[in-house]
Amino acid sequence: MLLFSLVFYSWGEPKLLILILICSFVCYLAGLFMHATQNTRKRRIYLTISTSVVLGMLAFFKYWAFLVGNINYVLKTQFPLWEIALPLGISFYTFQALTYVIDVYRHEVRVQKSFSKFLLYISMFPQLVAGPIVTYSHVAEQIDRRKE
Repeated sequence: MLLFSLVFYSWGEPKLLILILICSFVCYLAGLFMHATQNTRKRRIYLTISTSVVLGMLAFFKYWAFLVGNINYVLKTQFPLWEIALPLGISFYTFQALTYVIDVYRHEVRVQKSFSKFLLYISMFPQLVAGPIVTYSHVAEQIDRRKE
């Protein structure tokens, strides 16, 4: 299922697959690091870093042209407006990844130690294109007990 989800996702623009992989890897690592410590300050740092990275990616792709266009208009500058394609489902997988990290931070779900299972949660294509956002707690047991 994971392989097919990744193939489906990359069908339209294969080079944008790296974004879902980066988002997944950052949140996966943050979950592992938070699981490894009970220090609230460190856990908050891991949460902040992962949230900043994935929301930063989302903001860049969704709002870069808007920001630069307004800066050019207000300041009468000529910064180039890059033609950036909005990656398929970036909002869905960003917020799904964030629900996982936040739930691990709050001790509401157990950390997923398998990156491939976590990536399956993030990239599950029926969920990715149909919505709505599903929290990790709703699918964790189904992912762990899958039989192929």
